[in-house]
Amino acid sequence: MTTKATSSHQIAVPDAIADALGLTAGSIIEWIPTAKKGVVKLCVRGSRAAILKNLRGAGRKHLKAGQDPVAELIAERECDEG
Repeated sequence: MTTKATSSHQIAVPDAIADALGLTAGSIIEWIPTAKKGVVKLCVRGSRAAILKNLRGAGRKHLKAGQDPVAELIAERECDEG
């Protein structure tokens, strides 16, 4: 399969490849040059929404029992507002 780059360096990914890679609108693709001229490696990093979804709650393992950082921030803001 071949594609053509536009004047602004955009390309269209063929449907078969997009499907095989699981690409969706907003997918983040990392382009990695290789030592071989004209050859690049790409890594699909997912979409921002998927990345954020995977990060949600990741810091909870660092909280002490009973600690509620959201409540602490709310209390801090209430103090600041006077």
